[in-house]
Amino acid sequence: MRLSSVALVGVFVAMAAGVCGAVPVDLSTVTVDENGNGSLGTLPLKGEMIADPTSLTGSQVLVYPLPFAVTPGDVVLVEPGTTEPANSDLIRFVAPQVFWNATTDGTIVGAAGLLLFYSDLPKAGETADLADVGVPPAAPNARTFTETGLFGQPYSEGGPNGLVYNPAAGDPGSFGVTYVGLIAAPSYTFISDGTTVPLPSVAWAGLVLMGVLGGWRAVRRHRIST
Repeated sequence: MRLSSVALVGVFVAMAAGVCGAVPVDLSTVTVDENGNGSLGTLPLKGEMIADPTSLTGSQVLVYPLPFAVTPGDVVLVEPGTTEPANSDLIRFVAPQVFWNATTDGTIVGAAGLLLFYSDLPKAGETADLADVGVPPAAPNARTFTETGLFGQPYSEGGPNGLVYNPAAGDPGSFGVTYVGLIAAPSYTFISDGTTVPLPSVAWAGLVLMGVLGGWRAVRRHRIST
C-alpha cells in the first residue's frame, strides 16, 4: 500500500489535531537559522547535522525535515556590497524518498521534503555556526537574492540579517504537489546571522510536532517494508 503525499499530509494534520484537541497545523510559514533552530507555523522545527544527501563525499550539512513535498532547487544569498568571491549562504530544497539520520546510528527517518542550509566558512576568530560548512555550487535554476535586515530592522553587520522568501509556484521550496486548501508555497524566513528562532512557548507545540513526525516515520517504515 502506498499513500500519496496529499493523503499523508491529511494523516499528519489529523494526528496532530487528535493530540492537541483539533489544533490545526500551520504550513504557511517556515523559519530557520544556521544553528538548527526553526519553526513551522507555531511549531518548533529542529535541524540536525547529517551526511549531505546531495553529496558523495559524506560531508555534514545542516538539514531541516519538512512534512510536505517541495520543488527542488537552490536559493542563494549574497551580502550587500560584498567583495567576496563566494556566495554567503545557500538554501537547498530536495525531495527525497527517505534519508538516513547519521546522528541516530543510521535510523531511517521519513520526510516529504528537506531544507539544507549551507553558509560560508567562518573567518579567523569567528565562532562557527552549524551551517558554516562552506557553500557548494548552485543549481542551474537557483534564485539569487541580496540579504536584508529582518524583523523590521535595517541591514547591519551584527544582524538580524537574512531573507524573507516567498516562492511562486514552481520555484525552489514551493509545494511539490497540490495540497487542497493550501497556498502554492509557504513563506520562508532564512536567518543568516544576528539572532535565533524563538521557540514557541505554548505547551502543546512539542506534542503536535511529535505527532506529525512520528506519524510520518511510521508511514515511511510501512512503505519500506511493503
